[in-house]
Amino acid sequence: MPTNKLVIKQSDKALLVETGTLYFLLIVFLLLALIIFSLIVPLISPIVSVYVIVFVFFLIITLALLLALMICVFSKKYWNKREYVITPETIMDCEGMFSSNCVSYELKGMTSMEVHQTALGKKFNYGNLIVRFMGGGSLLMKDIPAPEILIVKIRELISKKEIEEENNDN
Repeated sequence: MPTNKLVIKQSDKALLVETGTLYFLLIVFLLLALIIFSLIVPLISPIVSVYVIVFVFFLIITLALLLALMICVFSKKYWNKREYVITPETIMDCEGMFSSNCVSYELKGMTSMEVHQTALGKKFNYGNLIVRFMGGGSLLMKDIPAPEILIVKIRELISKKEIEEENNDN
């Protein structure tokens, strides 16, 4: 008998897009710093300027690599990946790598679902799914793969449960 459960993990593509954007901004900043520095140093002393420019170039590259390493290692998204476990009755929002915190939401109080995607999210097929509940509460399922398909799968789980309940009543 197949289980009526979906396990959705955050998309790795979202992390790659965000860190790629950070790397791009870092490279632009470092190139601007190098260009400005290489224009200022020859005005100070033309003889020493070549050595200073080479030294500063390697210093800037080293700093860029250290910053890139820090972005990778200390990215909160990387270490605190979320996992969503969806059954016909509940959605569980679990977070953490070494320890886990889970919050459970009852699906019978669900009123609507919304998908929000950026242009890059559409291209790489990930986005945010907002599940709204009676009483004004909501659950943000951030950076999940194929959010439109997930809506269909959640609706299928709910309808299967309703059909099973009707069959049990008869």
